Amino acid sequence: MFKITTQIATDVAPSYLYKLCKHFAKKIPATWADDHLSGMASFEWGTTIFRAAVEGLHIECISPDHASLERLSNVVGQHVELLTRKNPAPIVWSGAEPSHGAA
Repeated sequence: MFKITTQIATDVAPSYLYKLCKHFAKKIPATWADDHLSGMASFEWGTTIFRAAVEGLHIECISPDHASLERLSNVVGQHVELLTRKNPAPIVWSGAEPSHGAA
């Protein structure tokens, strides 16, 4: 398994997390905590984990191979860009290292 992460600096991370998970839940399995501090979306190509914190929204994408990881990060990134279009949030992915026991 491979993973990449990003941190979106925002003071409305729980709102972003809820909106992303609720949107994804229309087409794929997605869940979120009642407090909107954690969530997960299960795509055909991997899993995305969302965590809201004071410093912003942490997003982790986990996939079985690099091609799936790229596809997953592109889909998630496009949705974050749409969600933050009024206040653009740069998405800088880091990682792509093997992850053991995830997803």
